[in-house]
Amino acid sequence: MRPYGYTTNQRTECIDDELEKGRAAAAQFLDQDGTTLRGLVSEWNVRGYKTVTGRDWTEPTMRRMFLNPANAGLLPDGRPAPWPAMFDPETHRRLVEKLTDPDRRNGVDLEGRVYLLTGDERAVCALCGKALSAHPTTPGVRSYACMTGRRTGGCGKIRVQADGLEKHVATQVLARIAKDMDGPGAILRAHEKLGIDAARAREQARSAQEAAKTMAGEFAAGNASKEAYLQVAAHAERLAAESADLTRLAAVELPTTIDDIANWWNHASVEDQRVLVDIFIERVYVGSATARGSRTFDEKRVTIAWR
Repeated sequence: MRPYGYTTNQRTECIDDELEKGRAAAAQFLDQDGTTLRGLVSEWNVRGYKTVTGRDWTEPTMRRMFLNPANAGLLPDGRPAPWPAMFDPETHRRLVEKLTDPDRRNGVDLEGRVYLLTGDERAVCALCGKALSAHPTTPGVRSYACMTGRRTGGCGKIRVQADGLEKHVATQVLARIAKDMDGPGAILRAHEKLGIDAARAREQARSAQEAAKTMAGEFAAGNASKEAYLQVAAHAERLAAESADLTRLAAVELPTTIDDIANWWNHASVEDQRVLVDIFIERVYVGSATARGSRTFDEKRVTIAWR
């Protein structure tokens, strides 16, 4: 099987279009805040990019492409390789550093468990305002923590058990919907707005893609710089990812009556539950524990900012 960007395993001939896509993806992943592997994969699949086997991209596949030193023009012993590189060794070093950073969780802990309130700063530290990360305790208990790592820059003073926090947030959301006579109406209106936003995002993504194609032609003809082309291409990639995310959210089937809501929540995926949480909650703030070392969840630590 040939590697992406090259016609053979020996990499004697390259496929310029694939190499350029790989370079643009690496630049977007490293230099645009908020870009994730998941977002890039979604974006590539929406744009119809395929792997060398003709399949949709997955996070592990793209991760392997980024981590492979051969794509940086390096031999296994670190010496320069004779083939054209997808990206330079410094870019590869940064990719390896980011992808192997232990603070990098993207809402999933080391055991592959998904967290309801990670991503988009849904849950934040009440002391420093930084987003809480998925970070289980040593015995493997799911928890959120304010991390002091290079990427997060938090104070490191807040940790809370995930089960207790998520149950409390779910209870508050469902209670608010039940209390509000127009709760289902609010869900319906928010869902309709998601559909409108998704349609607008798809149109913006299509326009950006056309602009990127035009700029690619200008670059090929020598009428535009590489930097200008990459900037336009990266913008198109970002809009494609945003469009894919909104389209997925708009496709989620949400409950339409109060009686349906609790049953829906109990059977919904975490990703779908986040849609409902985001309709009603702006942010969840977690403060210091009132009793040091207590294993009982204290809801007084939690302040919910409603939309």
